[in-house]
Amino acid sequence: MFGLPATTYTGTITFASSDPLAILPDVYTFTSSDSGFHIFENLAFHTLGGQTITLTDSDNIGLNITIATTVNPVALELHLSGVPTQTIAGTPFSLTSTIRNEFGLPATTYTGTLTFAASDPLATLPLSYTFTGGGGDNGSHIFEKLILNTVGSQSITLTAVEDPGLQATLATTVEAAPPTTVEVNFGATPLTGLVPLVVTFINLSTNAITSTWNFGDSDSTFIIPHLSFTHTYTQTGIYTVTLSAGNGILTDTLVRPGYITVTQPVQADFSAFPLTGSPPLLVLFFNNSSGASEYLWDFGDGLTSTLPSPTHTYAQGGVYSVILTATGRGGQDSQVRSNYVTVTGAGQVVLQPGGGTGIDTYIDQSYPVNSYGNEITCKIGTRAPSAYPGGPYKCLLNFDLAVVPPGALLLHTSF
Repeated sequence: MFGLPATTYTGTITFASSDPLAILPDVYTFTSSDSGFHIFENLAFHTLGGQTITLTDSDNIGLNITIATTVNPVALELHLSGVPTQTIAGTPFSLTSTIRNEFGLPATTYTGTLTFAASDPLATLPLSYTFTGGGGDNGSHIFEKLILNTVGSQSITLTAVEDPGLQATLATTVEAAPPTTVEVNFGATPLTGLVPLVVTFINLSTNAITSTWNFGDSDSTFIIPHLSFTHTYTQTGIYTVTLSAGNGILTDTLVRPGYITVTQPVQADFSAFPLTGSPPLLVLFFNNSSGASEYLWDFGDGLTSTLPSPTHTYAQGGVYSVILTATGRGGQDSQVRSNYVTVTGAGQVVLQPGGGTGIDTYIDQSYPVNSYGNEITCKIGTRAPSAYPGGPYKCLLNFDLAVVPPGALLLHTSF
């Protein structure tokens, strides 16, 4: 009765309200530790207008109190959802707008109009939309086919025409759209050459961020990010080169069959058998060349051949130089063997001075040969001197073996 807290009060308090939607505290029983004092939190009215709340002691209904208040509307809230935190430029997406009342529930009777704005000047935005209220959209609407086209941080804002304060903005990051195609292409230089061949490859692919190469000289593949690089071929051969390029989504592959040709140097070489004999002399030629695919033989008697290892018949006596020219991918080379094949006639003596300055041939036409010490007498067929008309006649030719140049070779004698 003195208006002071009843510190020993231990009664139970219940709540009641004229607002059927009110949120009220649970029943509470005081304890001696409360000292007759307690704070009740989170009371909420949901019905507009004049409302009351009554507290009553359940053990003494006469102990009660009623508090009157007026519940006024609060500002509506515009809520947006569905906008991705990241989107791809040019890719449509949708968002949901909801008008919420003072209780956080959809404002089902809302009939305002929303308009769009975006920081992206190239954005494609929906037209303004007017809510129908009642049982139509129930305060919520899905907007479709929004498109942002400018890469970077962008935002979308919805504003109520009737109440500019009713507004919401959502931010998103626009990423560049991946290319729709990957076009793989490459070049190289040189395409042919001698081993070891260093080739520079140039990646000409477009819309690609990864590149995988196979150079054809092994089963291995190489992931090379550089646009230009070199590769060394250490063995001869014809190589197919393959490049696969992609952007993480799409992949394209280019195969160039027989693209690189690696050759060895052309080296002409040959041998023959027999190297001497009487006409007609059949000689077998053996081609020992390397790195060649085409051949040209010059047998020294005016005749030629393009066979790899030909045979050739010499019909006339003489000493013949032979030339082999070999041609291949690695170039051209020639082997010259001077005075290589000797074809001797009947009764022929061939002296070849060691200095290689000339060849002397003496022919006997079946005339008796006399030998005196270190001299040899040969008869050669000539036209007789004018003093002896009517030839052919025989005349003597004497030469002293003691004065034959050092290293001279007696190749053949036949009498």
